[in-house]
Amino acid sequence: MAQTPALTISEPDQDGILLVTISRPDKLNALREVDHDRLATIWSEFDDRDDVRVIVVTGEGSAFSAGGDLAFVQGLTTDDRTRANAWWAARGIVRGLLDCRKPVVSALEGVAVGAGNAVALMADICVAAEDAKIIDGHLAFGASPGDHAAFLWPLAMGIQRARGKLLLGEALTGAEAAELGLVYEAVPGGKTLDRAMELAAKIARFDPFAVQATKVSVNGILRQHWQTFEASLALEFMCFVNESTRAALAAAAPARPSAGDPKLPKNGNRGHEQF
Repeated sequence: MAQTPALTISEPDQDGILLVTISRPDKLNALREVDHDRLATIWSEFDDRDDVRVIVVTGEGSAFSAGGDLAFVQGLTTDDRTRANAWWAARGIVRGLLDCRKPVVSALEGVAVGAGNAVALMADICVAAEDAKIIDGHLAFGASPGDHAAFLWPLAMGIQRARGKLLLGEALTGAEAAELGLVYEAVPGGKTLDRAMELAAKIARFDPFAVQATKVSVNGILRQHWQTFEASLALEFMCFVNESTRAALAAAAPARPSAGDPKLPKNGNRGHEQF
């Protein structure tokens, strides 16, 4: 039986704000293939809806999204169809958020990893909890960061900081990410959705075309660097055929956190869904 994507989509409120919630709280909102696929296509569906002015995206429970579900990521190393589909969907997530005319505001609580980061940080405005954990977990499993980080992080925080954070595989708190310019602002834990809705309501009061034109104009710099994204994504997916990556993912299988214990292990990466 076909799986249903674990995404909850509200009807727009009186201000035209539509809420998208990643809803697998018992798995820290880790993304299965069906969820990953849906996040690649969902953004374009709102462009032609006059009743939608702003999109807010968040995760249910204690995490935004702990990245790709481990079983799904393991499939990338063994199955050609899964790997090809995931490559196209990963591209679609980043391109979809970039090309969607309606502004997207993300509310990042708890942990965000890999594809979860791509959704949260490619939003036009990201509000992070001060104690959120933003992790690019690729290197820990023998892969390179290709789902957005090599493309976005240098533009957001500068090449020196981005190279250091990605080459060292260092986690960032929400407060650190705000200081570096990777997110718009950091707020106390538990307050991100309220703040995201407040900012979305402010955006919704402006003329819709002017808002959309502003998004297109400002995001022009990302489009200028699009080939960096394409190359980094291709390099990431090349890594999935390496024996070292398969071995690392197999070894990680037992070490998964419960939804009630999203604490980082000492090395800052292992123990969480990674991509």
